[in-house]
Amino acid sequence: MARFRAGLLSLAVSLTGLAGCAPTPVGSPSPLDAKPTFSCIPEGGGTPWPCYERDYDLSRVRDQLYADAEVVLRKRLAEDERIYRAGGVTEATPVMLETTTGEALGAALSLYQSVHRDKTKAVGGEFRLGYVRRAPGLAKGGSVVALESCVDASSVEMREPGSTSKGTITAQRTLFSKVDGVLKASYTEWKSVESCS
Repeated sequence: MARFRAGLLSLAVSLTGLAGCAPTPVGSPSPLDAKPTFSCIPEGGGTPWPCYERDYDLSRVRDQLYADAEVVLRKRLAEDERIYRAGGVTEATPVMLETTTGEALGAALSLYQSVHRDKTKAVGGEFRLGYVRRAPGLAKGGSVVALESCVDASSVEMREPGSTSKGTITAQRTLFSKVDGVLKASYTEWKSVESCS
C-alpha cells in the first residue's frame, strides 16, 4: 500500500510539472489573456490591426529597416543630383560606395561615366522628390527591403555641347541589401513617367 501511495504521489507531482511548467513561446497569447494588446500597422500601410507583442516587435524592426533604407535612398538621390550638376564622374564617388553595391553600383557608374563622356550637365531648376513609399513583396538576390520613389527634374535643363533638353520625371524601384551589416542599394529599375502623382 505504501508503494502504491508513493507511486500516486510521484505521478501527481509529474503531472503537475507537465501542466504548470510548459514554456510559453514569446508573443503567443497567454491562456489567461488570449486577446491581443498591441496595435500593428500593415507593411504597406493601412488600418492598424490588433496584434500580439511578438508581431508588434517584428513590425518595429521592419519599420526601422524601411526608415534606414529611406535615409540611404535620400543620400543617393542627393549624390545623383550633385553628379549631374558636376557633369558626371569617371569613377565611383565615396558616397556611391557608401550607399550602393552590386548591379545598382555598376549601372549608376556606367550612367555617370556616359554623362561625363558626353559633357552633359544639369543646370538650373530642381530635382524634386515627389514621393518615397514602401514596396512590400519586392525582392531580388538577397535584398531585405524595397522602396519606390519619384524624382521630378522637369524644371532642370540638361545641357551638352550643341544642345539643351528638358530634365525628366523618373519613377524608381530600389532594392536594398545588407553588406557587412550596412544597408546599401543593390538593384534599381526606373522609367520615365508623366508625373509623380
